[in-house]
Amino acid sequence: MEYSKDLTIQEGQGDNVLSNETFLDYEDPDTSPILSLCEEFQQEATKGTHFDIEEFINSKFPTEDSLANLDTFLARVKAAVTRLDDDLSQKVREERFDSHKSSQHIAQAKEKLYQLRKEMNSFCIDAHNAEGKLNSVCAEIRALEITRRNISNTLEAIKDLQSFEEAVDACEDAWKRKDWKQCATLFPDLMKFLRRFEELEEQQELGKIHALIHRAKELSNHMQESISEQLRLFGPTGLVDISSNSERQQQIQQLQAMCTIMDHSSNDSRREVIDWYIHSRIAAYEAIFGPGGEAAAVEATERRFAWLRRELRYLEEYWKEIFPAEWNVAFKLANSFCTNTRRHLTAELEKRSPGDVTVLLRVLQKTFEFEQELERRFSHSTLDTQENRRFSTISTHSEDSEFPTNSKHHFVGLISTCFEPYMGAYSALEDKNLGELLQKLISEETWVIESPSTVLKSSTELFLQIKRCMKRCGALTTNQTFFNLHKVFKKHLKAYANALGEQLTKQGRSSTASGFSFISKDILPPNLHIQPLELNETEEHTICYIVSTAEYCASTVEQLVNSIKKRVDPVFADNVQMDIERDEFRAVAAKGLRSLAVGLYTRFQKHLNLMTQMNWSNIQSVGDSSPYVAKLEEEFFRSLPALANLLSFVHFRYFCDRFVAIFIPAYLTTLKACKKVSSIGAQQLLLDAAAIKNMLQNVPFIAYSNGGIREDHKEERVQSEFLAPWSSYQKFVNKEMSKVELILKVLLSPLETIVDTYAALIPDSSIGELNQLLEMKGLKKTSAAPYIVRFTHLAGKEWSAQSNQMQDSGTTDNKDKIEKPGVLNRLGEKWRERRNSRS
Repeated sequence: MEYSKDLTIQEGQGDNVLSNETFLDYEDPDTSPILSLCEEFQQEATKGTHFDIEEFINSKFPTEDSLANLDTFLARVKAAVTRLDDDLSQKVREERFDSHKSSQHIAQAKEKLYQLRKEMNSFCIDAHNAEGKLNSVCAEIRALEITRRNISNTLEAIKDLQSFEEAVDACEDAWKRKDWKQCATLFPDLMKFLRRFEELEEQQELGKIHALIHRAKELSNHMQESISEQLRLFGPTGLVDISSNSERQQQIQQLQAMCTIMDHSSNDSRREVIDWYIHSRIAAYEAIFGPGGEAAAVEATERRFAWLRRELRYLEEYWKEIFPAEWNVAFKLANSFCTNTRRHLTAELEKRSPGDVTVLLRVLQKTFEFEQELERRFSHSTLDTQENRRFSTISTHSEDSEFPTNSKHHFVGLISTCFEPYMGAYSALEDKNLGELLQKLISEETWVIESPSTVLKSSTELFLQIKRCMKRCGALTTNQTFFNLHKVFKKHLKAYANALGEQLTKQGRSSTASGFSFISKDILPPNLHIQPLELNETEEHTICYIVSTAEYCASTVEQLVNSIKKRVDPVFADNVQMDIERDEFRAVAAKGLRSLAVGLYTRFQKHLNLMTQMNWSNIQSVGDSSPYVAKLEEEFFRSLPALANLLSFVHFRYFCDRFVAIFIPAYLTTLKACKKVSSIGAQQLLLDAAAIKNMLQNVPFIAYSNGGIREDHKEERVQSEFLAPWSSYQKFVNKEMSKVELILKVLLSPLETIVDTYAALIPDSSIGELNQLLEMKGLKKTSAAPYIVRFTHLAGKEWSAQSNQMQDSGTTDNKDKIEKPGVLNRLGEKWRERRNSRS
């Protein structure tokens, strides 16, 4: 037999393992067991270091009979090993030959790199030599270029020096002839050359240049002094005195030339001309409007503004062509005017009576309008920092500050802010006006809403007046005065809320004779007493109007706060709050809804009293609802739609909760007042209770069944989730009525089992309530004694069982928390749970 690839070696996990190739090229039937054994050996050997040869041989040749194939198996393995050795030797020889070739290739590469480096060094040497030759060739050229530049600069300097001398001579000649127009033409070149050669003035060896610079400076100074002197002699209003247009035009050209000369001089010269004009005009202003002047009073403030308007017109008409536009003389004059006006008005306001508000407001309004006028006129004008300090110093008072260089506005607030400390009288005036208006609105209020309005007229009028006050004050100031005004609003809003609350107390008539004490298990605390309130239809509607108005006021107050925060200065915005006033209106709305609930309960109580007047022992059969139930339903169907139409959805929902919290405990108390209730009578009462429960649960359908739905209800009415807001209400009704149903079920039981039934059905059973039930059954107190003993016995057993259970659970320390049934009133427990959950 011939062997093909008998066996190869692979590397895996660091161990030599056999490959998955077969040992033989073919499979002979006689040798198939041997081949199978070889394949299994091959598979086991590929497992690497975990292969145990001894274990493999012992497992495959366990007996002497199995050794019959051992020789053949060994021969095949040895042949495979021999073949593997040959293959390995061949691979080693090939690798050795390939390694020799690689060494040759590396040597050749090294030789080529050496030659390349050698050539690069040669190239660098050649480049260095070429650079040296080039430098030697260009050295003479470079020297020539430097010489050329020096000669060119020298020629240019000589030419400029010649022009400088000519300009000085020409300017001196024109100045001697008082030809200001020619001086204005030559002076810019003179100043240009002077600035160029000014650095040579200290070099005494340059005698001619030094003398020329000295001449130019003296000429410039003489010209500036002469111009300043002539301007002072001529005066800002000198052009008005010239009657001839030609002479005036000639004078304007001369003044224009003078200002051109001053403009090309130093900055100090330019400022000197500007200061001369502004100070001369402000001096004339001070003479008329300054302290002690004929028009210094605050009432003459409008005359001040008229004066500046005339000055600006005069400046525009006569001096616009004279002063360069970049001087901004008109802007600086207006700025200086505002600064001095603020100082004057501050002094006058300190001497005025604080109660004179009318004139103050009129002047403030005119001042604000004037500032806006100046702001629009000079919207594109600016002052640099140095000019700002000179022209915008407001006053020397400690409360004043410099006009801000980066202010958003140039003139807004520059004068009007001086009124701020004296605006308390304005706030007092608005306070007085609002108080008088509120008193008038309350006295004239009809407490009736005219369609389509849903709130009282007085509320809309009050907020309209508040809006007007904000607009008036916002046009004057948004600073401290505006913030103080919001405090005035708070005062009168609270007064209006009190007026609404007082009007609520005037609605209806209280009756102490039919008073009823009740406890609401989930809403009201224990021992709270209410007094029935009789309301007619008009009074009921008035309360609804007040509730809607209070709701409107609460929401409008929040909008008012946001509006004030947007308009008042940011420094005051965080302190603008009206939470107390908003809560006052909400409290009025809640009080009105409680009054409506008590009023409806009062009418229901009259019908419930019919229940106690019926003879429940003579009921022969259970039929339809009792007459008092029909009366209740009639009252329900009459009252609820009207209330739902007058109240918002949220308030009507709250009203229903309050009514149920009052009515069901009252119903239960009235039920316990019935005497001698037979078994059939108890069944009738249970039927009546089911009818009342159904009536209370159908409040949403009863309230919105007549189509007379308010506009703000329509969207809610048509929504598929209409009943969703009523789910908690219906759960509350079911919970409260379940106690009534349990009491009636106890009444259905015979006397023999009434105690056991009562103890089993009523979780918070008590002796007092059991006495009431026995009286309803017709038993007198003497006859009820055995039942009381029985109940006490049952209660004692239950108490003992509870105590033992607590002791077995190891919680005897909490024994003081366990009380007998009926000892801890369930209503008080619920109230404490509710209070704890809130806290």
